Amino acid sequence: MEYLLVIIFLLLLLVIFCLANKIVADRDKFKSKLRLLNELMKDLNSQQELQNSQVSISNQLKERLNQVVDDLNKEIFDLNYQFFEENFPKKT
Repeated sequence: MEYLLVIIFLLLLLVIFCLANKIVADRDKFKSKLRLLNELMKDLNSQQELQNSQVSISNQLKERLNQVVDDLNKEIFDLNYQFFEENFPKKT
């Protein structure tokens, strides 16, 4: 009977040792996956910052383009007005 208890005790110690090793291995796998996830997040953040700067530049270009279009429209209107004044004098 004592031998049976000793064998069960040793088996339980072996199971505990195996489970402890598995926990350590799982923890190492988790840390490596977490490290990869952190690197991915850093890459995504840098890409997002780049895209934000591109959007900012795009918005600035859009505003500048609108301003140029407005200026051109005004100049075209003024030129048309001058053209009509020169070619069609007022009858008074």
